[in-house]
Amino acid sequence: SGVDMALWDSKGKLAGMPLYQLFGGKVRAGVPIYRHADGRDIAELADNIARYREQGITHVRCQSGGYGGGAFGKPPAQAAASAADGVYLDARKYLRDTVKLFDELRSRLGFDVELCHDVHERLKPIDAIGLARQLEPYELFFLEDPIALEDGEWLRQLRAQTRTPLAQGELFNHPFEWRTLIAERLVDFICVHI
Repeated sequence: SGVDMALWDSKGKLAGMPLYQLFGGKVRAGVPIYRHADGRDIAELADNIARYREQGITHVRCQSGGYGGGAFGKPPAQAAASAADGVYLDARKYLRDTVKLFDELRSRLGFDVELCHDVHERLKPIDAIGLARQLEPYELFFLEDPIALEDGEWLRQLRAQTRTPLAQGELFNHPFEWRTLIAERLVDFICVHI
């Protein structure tokens, strides 16, 4: 691929043209990007999103107050033995707070901004399915990494049970990990490191 890129670069320089002209011309004025916005509470998050909107950003990935609406904390006594790194995610609170977050954001901002959310693979698959379904009324642009890599077979069920667009693959490092996702259209966006 390095040789191929070098040859195209040489051809473009010889022609005195940018590569997009060699490929047939521009097809769009630009490509939308997203920025990440967070805040200690929903009001601060909404303000941060508004600042991005003023800069012309149309897609924003949202988080408020850490996962579950608050910072990771010490696990309850009954869960302490299973919390390997000393922090604990209260999945039920996270589910409730995330739905509440997008309900409040849509109330404040309307539907003229594309909102995204990253689960960071921290939910059990059945909870990820429930979250994706509950977020449908808020028309997310995508829900990122709802299911952990090791639970990838659940993506078929997730895709079948929600219309929320899905993004997956931030932790992928080999084409075999995403080939099936693309071939079977199990995700809407693939997020892999080049």
